[in-house]
Order: sequence, then structure tokens, then C-alpha cells
Amino acid sequence: HHVNGTLKPCPHKLNPTPKCIEKCQSAYTKTYSEDKYFGKQAYSVEEHVQSIQKELMTRGPVEAAFEVYEDFEVYKSDILVT
Repeated sequence: HHVNGTLKPCPHKLNPTPKCIEKCQSAYTKTYSEDKYFGKQAYSVEEHVQSIQKELMTRGPVEAAFEVYEDFEVYKSDILVT
């Protein structure tokens, strides 16, 4: 949030990414190697709400990305249309 509001302003300095500790909790029975998995393949889904909903219902989680321009942080309301 880079606008006036009730929330505290964002910090100027980013927090560091914590180091990955490659071990599980003591009560968890799988080793790190046994628990680590990857997607089988990458593919695209049509950019329509119904297509994404169908993908979620039939195959599970989806990943999305979008390009951000310099004015993104100051956009205040509604849906950003380019």
C-alpha cells in the first residue's frame, strides 16, 4: 500500500529471505528428500476466469505472474486496465 490509509507505511528496506533449514519437525515422519517434489510439466491456461476456475477444480493449484510497471505502487482503486 503506497497510499494514505489506516495501515502503517511499507518499510523502505526489504526484509531478508530466511535461510532454508533442510530438516523437518521432529513429529514429521518423512525426510526432506522424501517430502520434496516438483511439478511434472509447465503449461499455459487460457486467460479467462472460467478456464482458470476449471483448471483449479480439475488439476489443483495454479501459478500466475504479471508484469508490473513503475506506476503500479501508486495505483489507488478499482481494476488496473492497461
